[in-house]
Amino acid sequence: MRMGGVDKPLTLYAGEPMVQQVLKRLGPQVDHCVISANRNLEQYQAIANKTLPALAPILVAPDQLPDYQGPLAGVHSALVHCKTEWFVVCPGDAPNLPSNLLVKLGAHRSANHASVAHDGERQQHLHFLGHRSLLKPLVQYLDSGLRSVARFHEQNAAQSVRFDDLQAFASINHRA
Repeated sequence: MRMGGVDKPLTLYAGEPMVQQVLKRLGPQVDHCVISANRNLEQYQAIANKTLPALAPILVAPDQLPDYQGPLAGVHSALVHCKTEWFVVCPGDAPNLPSNLLVKLGAHRSANHASVAHDGERQQHLHFLGHRSLLKPLVQYLDSGLRSVARFHEQNAAQSVRFDDLQAFASINHRA
């Protein structure tokens, strides 16, 4: 059962907002965070500041492109604010991220500057490591009217990286 249009990352799961669980898993693996969100910005900022005070400041950034263009517009917004050469993307409704996500994706990044998680059954397109150089192809891709994350990875020859935990990338679509 889907969650009927609610802002899923803010939904409680195992007693706390899913985004808070994602930040707890991802925080130790990164130097800073950018949360892409188009609503409830103050709530995201409060959760981020409470969860990862050592990573200050955590920016909450809405899409910069017009006409909500899907997840890649959020990736674009986060990438514009990214302070490092490499960036990692993961959705806010996947609270079981592997503690070695960044290390494993980084170990398999290729000359094309992207690596995407594979859970053993299928590619997890919104769990990926990318290089800043993807910004220009991303803008061109979105400007052409395309929106598929899978196709974007395909066009940029992203390297698939296998993880053996199916639950690590599960998108939570129910309250617990």
